[in-house]
Amino acid sequence: MQSISTYKKFAKYYDLYVGDFENDLPIYESFISEEDKILEVGCGTGRVLISMLEYGNIVTGIDISDEMLELARNKLQYFVKEDKLIIKNHDFQSSAVNDKYNKCFITFYTLNYVLDNPIVFLENIYQSLENGAILLADVFYPRGLKDSSILGKWIIKEFDNIVLHDKRIFKNSIETRIQVFEEENSKIEIETKRRYYSPLELKTIFEDAGFREIEFLIGYNEI
Repeated sequence: MQSISTYKKFAKYYDLYVGDFENDLPIYESFISEEDKILEVGCGTGRVLISMLEYGNIVTGIDISDEMLELARNKLQYFVKEDKLIIKNHDFQSSAVNDKYNKCFITFYTLNYVLDNPIVFLENIYQSLENGAILLADVFYPRGLKDSSILGKWIIKEFDNIVLHDKRIFKNSIETRIQVFEEENSKIEIETKRRYYSPLELKTIFEDAGFREIEFLIGYNEI
């Protein structure tokens, strides 16, 4: 898993370029109903939580970044006050949680940030679920495998008064991503790593963690 200091720096900029991303929301919405008790692992600043809460569900959002969770709490304080949302800092590489859930979503590549011991991570999630629960995990296919010409090159994007320099390097199933955020009077460099798991690897680690009836969807539109 990435270091806590990495997420501390990243929280400020997270919503800047992924806050409006909605392509994945319909697939989560298609799997929930009003009576579900939902767990989101890797909830970040609450982008997906909002969608589920609007359906009237009771939701628990878990992340390992206090900074990310504080942003989520501020945005969704109404649901927290109404006891519809529980936000907590927890690392599933360390232990399960006490509550049990019947729907679990590992969102937006969270599993890929687990660089070591993914089976332990998934075992602890499995122990946090009811019998017969459904889990959906959003895993990524590295952009550099689709287009190797972008590897090692800086891609520049602008967001309001912030310029993002973004570079990806892929080696031994690990994507290293270097992002430099430039503002008027500051420059912050953030390096993150994500591990690519092939479908066969994913099937194996999920089965070893206790999960059964494993299916794969390609893209967000295959519901």
